[in-house]
Amino acid sequence: MIERVEKADYNRWLNMAYVISSRDEGGDLLHTLLVNMTKWQIPYEKITDSYIFISLRNLHRKNCGRNKIVDNEYVIDQLDDSEEEEIDHMEIDIKNTKKMDFIKRVVLHLRPSDIKLFELHYLTWDKKREKYGFSQRAIARQLNVSHQLINVKINNILKEINEKWDQKNNKKK
Repeated sequence: MIERVEKADYNRWLNMAYVISSRDEGGDLLHTLLVNMTKWQIPYEKITDSYIFISLRNLHRKNCGRNKIVDNEYVIDQLDDSEEEEIDHMEIDIKNTKKMDFIKRVVLHLRPSDIKLFELHYLTWDKKREKYGFSQRAIARQLNVSHQLINVKINNILKEINEKWDQKNNKKK
């Protein structure tokens, strides 16, 4: 697995690791994830950017209670104790990754104004609330429109995503 990672993928994933942790720990975090994925024999075809991001986030959360990752062996030893649980989490991550990739594809086919609205409501960091996504009222104030209009537009975007998800899943059955 590790031998097959292209340099562009590795650099992109390393930047994700820097976003999730710090510049000091990002490289160790990504390396630990790649070692674990090799150990669990995760097929390269199933690995997407969303999958890597979620897995890095989960690994970082797991390590938050520990001191700085100094030795990858230490982290791997700790992960060995709960390997089955971690594999279950990886399978859930794969399912979530597929959903996230699907949502990304649907959103990219929306009108530019709806894409921007989706980005503001779900993906943009709100410093004031210290979480992702501006409130509908905050977006309405920025755009000088009513919050009901923003609510209707967000609901229409979600409805479209859900309808396409249902269509996709009904075709498989």
